[in-house]
Amino acid sequence: MFGRLLALALAFIAMTPVNAALAQVEVTLAEEKAGRIIRDVDRLDVSQIPGKFSGIRVYVLDGGAVDISKIDVKYSDGTTFTEDRGRLIRLDERDVRTRVMGPNNGRGAEKFIDEIVMYYKTAPGESRQARVKIVGVTSSSGARALRPAKSGTPAVVPGRPTSEKPNTSAPGTVTAGGDVLFGVQNVGFLVDRDVIRIGREFGKFERIRLRVLDNDLFLNELRVVYNSGEPDVLVVDSQVKANTRTKWFDLKGDRFIKEIQLVYRSRPNFRGQARVEVYGEYAEGWFGKGNTGEALKHSSNRGWLYLGGQQPKFFSVSLKKGLGYETDVISVARNWGFSRMKLEVKERAITLNRVTIVYADGTRDTVPVGEKVDGGSSFGPMQLKQKPISEIQVSYRSRVFDKSATNKAHAFVEFWAQ
Repeated sequence: MFGRLLALALAFIAMTPVNAALAQVEVTLAEEKAGRIIRDVDRLDVSQIPGKFSGIRVYVLDGGAVDISKIDVKYSDGTTFTEDRGRLIRLDERDVRTRVMGPNNGRGAEKFIDEIVMYYKTAPGESRQARVKIVGVTSSSGARALRPAKSGTPAVVPGRPTSEKPNTSAPGTVTAGGDVLFGVQNVGFLVDRDVIRIGREFGKFERIRLRVLDNDLFLNELRVVYNSGEPDVLVVDSQVKANTRTKWFDLKGDRFIKEIQLVYRSRPNFRGQARVEVYGEYAEGWFGKGNTGEALKHSSNRGWLYLGGQQPKFFSVSLKKGLGYETDVISVARNWGFSRMKLEVKERAITLNRVTIVYADGTRDTVPVGEKVDGGSSFGPMQLKQKPISEIQVSYRSRVFDKSATNKAHAFVEFWAQ
């Protein structure tokens, strides 16, 4: 008995450092939608993504189903790894990810990946177009590895001179010119990697720019990651002069930003560190606030701003209450309040039970309704208190019997404020 216990104890001690050494980090490389019926071939250029990887892994998202027939991983050293099992790899809600794929089953040397070629399609019978996420598998040190700098003089990011005075406002503050401050970082001489978290509460943005103070900055990479995980590489291997505000970099303004990633270093000289301030400009139709405290007015949609949309079910089933209304919660991005709100109903009529507006200070207004709202019409506007809103709670359901419905799907309800 003592011998068995001693053997188990020694085995546990031996396993501990090995497991620690094998700790893995996953870095999102891309997200894609798989084609239907005919096998799709996607060539994913990841040559600008920092980090060395021992392998990759594929996830299927949203509970969909996808069939993968082959994957080629092309490395920066000219070698290629091919995952071809001679049969389809099926990912679905029961098996949402592959094993690690790479040389020596993902336990080989970590290398830079230039391209991933996916041969796949949405699985037969799947009602939705399948969506997958491809991640690189590496160690903590491998995730921080930077690609060798390209030879030659780095390009200079166009910009204009700016004041040397730093902006000491809190993130989320809107400047006098209408820019929103995302965050501030101080950069030393060594290569540094920083992540500025944004999130839905900031809103949607059309473009971003940098303000660099005190020292020149060498920017290995400036990358925006949207809420879906999709990356957008804006700058690679470029220099930003001290005390300049860069040009604007265009974004996909129809989606929320998850985070901004910067890989950079200061230019070594007597001036020391560089200060980097990151700013955004609201997307057209989004709600901002000027330095005078008045809401910025947008010409689009006559000042009505889109807050979000939901698709109510026909019924909500509760063990306690049986069939009833569905309750949806619409989170509202950071705002300074609205005077009124309306609901636009599309495709099919709904029965609207009630609407509750929850303000940022915890107070709420509930509007009882209990009536039908036809598809193609609106309900409201409802008068609001002019103070920030955190969320909208709506109790409703799509109507089963509606001769005027444009299709057999549920209704779609849009929420607009002014």
